[in-house]
Amino acid sequence: VLPIRTCIVCRRRFIKDQLDRYVWEHESGKVVLDILQNMSGRGAYCCDDKTCKQYFMNRKQGLKRAFRLN
Repeated sequence: VLPIRTCIVCRRRFIKDQLDRYVWEHESGKVVLDILQNMSGRGAYCCDDKTCKQYFMNRKQGLKRAFRLN
């Protein structure tokens, strides 16, 4: 059985390998792309749709909720 994840923006479901995983990096205070999908910490998945990626990176409040920041 293949793992299924949901795009945080459009809420469509994809096989995990089809999504990009982003992780909050505490040292820099920024969101980074987890290329190998094995970095520690809470991850958020976003599909390859250009609109979804732009919306995800520009929504500060959404990032706080996705990574459960204060």
